[in-house]
Amino acid sequence: MKTTVAPVRDDAKSPRRPPPKAPPSPSTAAAAAAAAAAASPSPSVLSQVQIICFLVGLCLVPFKALFMFMYRSTDFEVHRNWLAITYSLPLTRWYFEDRSEWTLDYPPFFAYFEWALAQAAHAVDPAIVDIDNLNYGSVSCVAFQRCSVIAADALLVYGAYRCISGPAAQLLSPSTRLTIFLLVVLNAGLLLVDHVHFQYNGALLGLLLLCADCVQRGQDSRLALYFSALVLAKHLFATLAPVVGVYLLRRALDRSVLSRTRRLSLPHLATILASHAAAVVVCLGAAFGPFVALGGVEQLRQMLTRLFPFARGLVHAYWAPNCWALYCAADKLLALLALRFPEAAQPLLRALPWAAAAADGSAADLPPSTSGLVGDFALHVLPRVTATHCLLLVLLASAPAAVRLLRVQPATASKPRWQRQQFVLALRALVYASLSSFMLGYHVHEKALLPAWLLQTLLVAESTSDRVVFCLLSATGSVALFPLIPGPFEWCVKVALTVAFHQLAWYLLDMRRVPLPTQRGLTACYAMLALLVLYTDVLHREVFDDRLPFLPLLLTSSVCALVLLTCWAMALGLLLAD
Repeated sequence: MKTTVAPVRDDAKSPRRPPPKAPPSPSTAAAAAAAAAAASPSPSVLSQVQIICFLVGLCLVPFKALFMFMYRSTDFEVHRNWLAITYSLPLTRWYFEDRSEWTLDYPPFFAYFEWALAQAAHAVDPAIVDIDNLNYGSVSCVAFQRCSVIAADALLVYGAYRCISGPAAQLLSPSTRLTIFLLVVLNAGLLLVDHVHFQYNGALLGLLLLCADCVQRGQDSRLALYFSALVLAKHLFATLAPVVGVYLLRRALDRSVLSRTRRLSLPHLATILASHAAAVVVCLGAAFGPFVALGGVEQLRQMLTRLFPFARGLVHAYWAPNCWALYCAADKLLALLALRFPEAAQPLLRALPWAAAAADGSAADLPPSTSGLVGDFALHVLPRVTATHCLLLVLLASAPAAVRLLRVQPATASKPRWQRQQFVLALRALVYASLSSFMLGYHVHEKALLPAWLLQTLLVAESTSDRVVFCLLSATGSVALFPLIPGPFEWCVKVALTVAFHQLAWYLLDMRRVPLPTQRGLTACYAMLALLVLYTDVLHREVFDDRLPFLPLLLTSSVCALVLLTCWAMALGLLLAD
């Protein structure tokens, strides 16, 4: 006898029918629909974002080409000489060659990059890679090197797109994601440094953005691989290694907890850490292996000497706007006061061993305030600061970022929202650590502010405070780069680029809606920086003629350092409050 089961009828006579549910309210339904749309945007929206990003990147090529035959710094000859070194000499001589003062002092991966460019340069103009052809600057040479920077910027565009298309970015509206993309690829400081002054920061920062993208996608082993490659291309980023290492350790601990028992699985943890270590070892082997295999351990010693030239002094010839700029400015002021009031100052200065020159000498006898590109830095009154002191201070200042990452709580919300929170926290830690290394690092360049600036760009959608930090970093970073680009025509270009970028950022970020006191504070900061530029670039020569030539640089570094101290403190507050 067959037993048939009648289907449950959807009518009131069915005894098993559950009680009807109340229909969702319009507000609840709208919220659910908005959340679903944010979590999984339609293909048409994604295609629109992709098309716009591609068109913006394409339009930037002819725009950057406009700067091709403008002023170029000595960095142009630096990189041309590196092309010649890597093409003309065997690998074992790359870090020993000193025919030119512009010796190779970047890590091996960047040297490999120069070698690859040198193959194309020889095809364009063999004179470019002639190692004896110093200060060569033909039209073909300039065009080739400028175009190589433009081509390398493709990595920046790709990294920016990846960051706005990942899972953590899906909670943002398409317009917000495009805003972030535009503020990254149109960064005024990056345009000035790479395409006027001449460097390859865009490619390096693009790799940094790919590291950030690995964070939001949970690709930990790939993050270890990319970040190792980044450090082995530019050792400036090594200061972020503690934060990245702590992040990977915390992620490994979280992934090693078994879902059933909620206990840590040591074999699983060892497997994860081994995969990270393997990625690092592969990069180290690819970077240093060929040198050691062909030239022995002496190659490593020579590389370390070139990569960490501690004899260059505490600050660069152009003081970067950090804590040491304020320290050196205070030292100058104290030295001048000691010379102006010797009777009151000499007893105190003689009691300080490091201030003997200021106590007994004259202004002409004092050591130089800056050693320039090479040589040792000498302070007059304040104690000498060594590279070891700076390293310890950077590690101590970066400790809050590492501690905050270690205290991350397990996921308690839906996956997309939790991914966004973890991504934002990691970005805040990287921004703060980057600012810490900039503010306290040894022999820091102005360009070292760019990593914190670009990483902060990815946070502009989070809060008003994040937008304020971005605006302050943008304004200060741009003005701090002005001394690198001299010339009346270049002055118009750098001012126009800076003003246009900040007007665009103000509009895209809708800064008119921030609280009025915040708007007034930002306006006051902009006005102060504008007056600073007006004085240092125009009025100083009218007032002092050729006297006090270092005063404009001192004022630029000191004023910008005070603003960056505010950014640094705000970045720490946002990190701890997140």
